[in-house]
Amino acid sequence: MRSAQQTELDFPVTNSWGGRREGAGRRKRKSGVAHAQREAVSQHDPRLVTLKCVAGLPSLRTRRFARVIGCSIANAHKPRFRVVHFSIQSNHVHLIVEAMDRDALTGGMRGLASRIAKGLNKLWSRKGRVISTRFHDVVLRSLRQVRNALRYVLNYHLKHGARPRRVGKHLE
Repeated sequence: MRSAQQTELDFPVTNSWGGRREGAGRRKRKSGVAHAQREAVSQHDPRLVTLKCVAGLPSLRTRRFARVIGCSIANAHKPRFRVVHFSIQSNHVHLIVEAMDRDALTGGMRGLASRIAKGLNKLWSRKGRVISTRFHDVVLRSLRQVRNALRYVLNYHLKHGARPRRVGKHLE
């Protein structure tokens, strides 16, 4: 009488079936602004806003690019939204904005980002994303915060060694 022996089955080792392939599923957010609800908007509280550009684009601190951004900001003024001061850096823009309510802030920033992207893409003869993430904003509730934000925006070039550039007329 022979004893029964179990034989082994050899399966090829591949990733072509079963399990998840590399990169499948929801994309992981690399970095940027969290999708949490923003603080309430009041017409009495200005905001310090930062718009960051996608990596790999040319520096925004050239006369032609700064002119496009400056014109976009000038055209973004609405009765319920306005940009008070701005500073253009190599890969981002700092803005101090005032808005009457949440819809005015959202619509104004969306329109401004769209104008900047379209203008720069036209200059660069390209298509695609220019602004990398949602805008980052900080509510300025006290006079000291406003003063510090103005100092930060208008003197950013001193801290980071870039020369200041004037673009067109001062926006008021």
